[in-house]
Amino acid sequence: MHQRPAKAQGKLLGRPKGALGKSRLDDKEQDIRVLLGKNVSKASIAKILDVSRSALYHFIARLERSSQAEHKARPALCCISTVIWSLP
Repeated sequence: MHQRPAKAQGKLLGRPKGALGKSRLDDKEQDIRVLLGKNVSKASIAKILDVSRSALYHFIARLERSSQAEHKARPALCCISTVIWSLP
């Protein structure tokens, strides 16, 4: 009897997306933003917070992705005023 591979049966493979949970850095987000604003290097921030550089890089990338998503979700005020002024 021939068995079909799991993928061919339509099963999802691998770790579910978004199942990482809470990061150790979530509570330090404001501190990270302040240090980045003061031009402290990411390597130094990682040492200060006692995390790996790659963990910090991934956390910053996640912050940037979420802030870009929020920015796209809200139309800019200048665009709204342009639309309002262009109405007949």
